Amino acid sequence: MAGIVTTQELNKRLSDFLDLLISNPKGVPFDEVAASLKINKRTLYYDLNKANHWLTDHKLGFITMYDRNLVLVNADPQTLMKQIENTQYYHFTKAERMVLEFFLIALRARVTLPEICTFLSVSRNTVLNDISGLREELAEFSISLNSSVKRGYFFEGNESVIRKFMTRSVQSLSSKNLRNRLNEIIQVSLFELTENDLDFFELSRCVIRQYEKDIDCEIAKEDVDSECILILISWIRAIKGFVYQYNIEEQQTLFNTPHYKSIALSLFKLSYQNLIVPDNEIYYIAPLFLGTKTSDIFTEAEENKYIESLAHNLVRSFEQVALITFTDRERLENRLKYHIKPLYYRLKYGLESSNVLVEQIKSLYRLIYNFTERAIRQIPGKDLEVNSESEIASLCIHFASQLNEKRLVLNQVKDKDKILIVGNADTSITLLLQDQLDKLLGRTFEYETAPASQIKEWMAKDYAMVISPNQIRGLPKLKNMVFAGPIINTEEQKKIIKKVEGLGLLPQYSFLLEQIFDKIKVYSGIDLKDETLYLELYKLMSHQKINENLPVNSVSLSEKIQNGEYWITDHTLTLSELLSLGCAGLQNGAGYQRLMSRLEKLFKHDKQKVIQVHPDAVLIHVPMQGDPFAEVDMSIVWTKERFTFPNGSSGHLIIFFSTVDNYSHWVALDNLYTFIESNPDFINSLPIHRKDLSACQT
Repeated sequence: MAGIVTTQELNKRLSDFLDLLISNPKGVPFDEVAASLKINKRTLYYDLNKANHWLTDHKLGFITMYDRNLVLVNADPQTLMKQIENTQYYHFTKAERMVLEFFLIALRARVTLPEICTFLSVSRNTVLNDISGLREELAEFSISLNSSVKRGYFFEGNESVIRKFMTRSVQSLSSKNLRNRLNEIIQVSLFELTENDLDFFELSRCVIRQYEKDIDCEIAKEDVDSECILILISWIRAIKGFVYQYNIEEQQTLFNTPHYKSIALSLFKLSYQNLIVPDNEIYYIAPLFLGTKTSDIFTEAEENKYIESLAHNLVRSFEQVALITFTDRERLENRLKYHIKPLYYRLKYGLESSNVLVEQIKSLYRLIYNFTERAIRQIPGKDLEVNSESEIASLCIHFASQLNEKRLVLNQVKDKDKILIVGNADTSITLLLQDQLDKLLGRTFEYETAPASQIKEWMAKDYAMVISPNQIRGLPKLKNMVFAGPIINTEEQKKIIKKVEGLGLLPQYSFLLEQIFDKIKVYSGIDLKDETLYLELYKLMSHQKINENLPVNSVSLSEKIQNGEYWITDHTLTLSELLSLGCAGLQNGAGYQRLMSRLEKLFKHDKQKVIQVHPDAVLIHVPMQGDPFAEVDMSIVWTKERFTFPNGSSGHLIIFFSTVDNYSHWVALDNLYTFIESNPDFINSLPIHRKDLSACQT
């Protein structure tokens, strides 16, 4: 960098400006100063701001304007002259000039080449060279820098991208000189646009102070300075007609937050200063206080693609963790995509959803919840850092719904009657209701959804039943409507069963049960009319599962380790030799050759699930669907030399885990994960029991 960095730029024109005021202690008319320095009024206004910054930094007084006269106040002429003589000129680097040129063009109504030269006190060729570099940098973000005789220099591009680029530039300001010059551009731009000589920076600080009071927080000083600049940038762009448009999901995320409401109220009060800020701008300003990742410059299309990738990665991760394969993966990803988008914005802005059904969901879907939580942790990087039980529970519902849809496919009837659920499709509550109804009614019905605003009386005849999770104002009263949920209690379950039976859509088991209970009471004196017993017996009579608990398999990692049931080898193993050991320990060696062939084929085609379950332990999935000897089982190999798999997973302890379908291994698998998570040092205490390796035939 050429020159010596001072606290504020002071060039020859500013020196002449100060000399003029020192020589005229009673003041000089504004127009006379401009004429003397051979500059226009706009440039003089810039110089006035620059001079005051310099004077303030050196505690040498300040310049005020009284009755159109510029007057130097609280200044010692001799001290001031000496400081001017000893001050060396500050020269901005090319990178710093490009930042200032960018903001000049973005915030000024019209900027020409000569005006940029005057503002920066540099030559025409220097500015042209800067503009060429700036144009190349902006092109990487699909922002065009154009010029015309009428408009001067101007930008063309997506406003959200331009704003994000501006935000990133403000947050990276390292020089106080640079920040002060930017402040001058902002102050002058607002003066030109509003014709109001207010202290706009103080106005923005008022917004921030009110926010701190409303939210009960304190914003760091360095952040306050940046946020003041960003608020004012927003005002300028909005006044010029460049309004930031947030998509509907972001607006819905932000609208009900106290952060949004505080900013909205403060900006409304500014309307009394004739400073009108469009409502949409609140959606740009509010996230500035929420720690938004503003350096991420995404177009809407790029953002949608990113969210699609999150949904895809989450589904893949769940499959990996739960050792399952979704047959309709695309449908699940699409469903998750619409849930993840608002979730992404909540994470982006540091907000959290509230789900009052967390404990019920964790109870109903304990295993699926656990797998969902682990799947989130397994996603590479920090793209989906979800630690909230509320958020995990909401994601869990989507997986539970998809899995339960496929579980009893053979029991489905061809001609189903329809049940209408009041709500929006693919929301957690709707999916939760549908899943509970499936369990209660035995998958006899098809389900459709519609928002309350679209429910009409004539629709009743098209559905066996209409279920609403709550009583909504304006919802028509339908004869076949039942209010239930979102967690359907025993009384509501009984009501639904009787309603369906009354329509002749299910056998009248409930009537039979009541007769049985009455007979038992007559002959034994025992009253068995317990709601829970009633429902369990009903499900039993209608050939439904009493509950969705999966079979508990006896296979246990802790037991196998404690009993020394694992292979130990000192040899350096090939992948084929390792697979041979692992397969030999499954199903007591039955189907060994088939398992070996299957695993080798999966590895060859890069489809084998290999999971790093511990820094020193790896799990290998052994799918056995359709195998006559299939059962959930576990085989363990300990290699004294750390083994590394093609996907990068590595460890000494290799766990081979066989499955027979998408469900029956869940309990054993969850127990395995839980054991490892709760005993991180278990490998260090392995008992040494060497098995006979000759049992493994390769």
